[in-house]
Amino acid sequence: MSEDSGRYPDNQREYCQSVGRLLPAIVAAILRDLGFRVWVNEGQSNGVDLKAFDKKDNLVFVAEITNWSSFSRMSEKRKNWIISNLSQYECNKVLICTALENESILSDLSFYGISLLKTGYQVLPENYYEHYARKNQVIRRRIDSEETREDIKSKIENYLRNSQIEIPPCLSNMID
Repeated sequence: MSEDSGRYPDNQREYCQSVGRLLPAIVAAILRDLGFRVWVNEGQSNGVDLKAFDKKDNLVFVAEITNWSSFSRMSEKRKNWIISNLSQYECNKVLICTALENESILSDLSFYGISLLKTGYQVLPENYYEHYARKNQVIRRRIDSEETREDIKSKIENYLRNSQIEIPPCLSNMID
């Protein structure tokens, strides 16, 4: 057991990296299934987390993605960094976030041309979820499952419709 075992199911660094990569990977898989070409910033470093391209390789939208617990608080500095990253692009921009204790800090994103897509929960690998379940700390947390992915997919499709982003026709839909 790590010294962080009370708060985290793994050491804090491993936990943050694993959980931080999970939601972008889920979003990318969903977008690929919908027919987009997707680039994901695997390094969790500077720049946007995700870029989505249509079949003609046009950049359709960029996203910053947070997979934080509902007890997390976004700082003004972090919000400004997200705005700065997304504002570098002349396309649709979206912050995909889970649940924050201080969600109201994001109320002015539309002023910067940034949409907000909230999942409403943190997505966790099963072993991490079970750690929190044993501690009765699963409010606004879900296991990475088919059901969770379907819920996220419906929210992404709703965002695409509301943003008037055309979902590329699937190859199977083009065969008569």
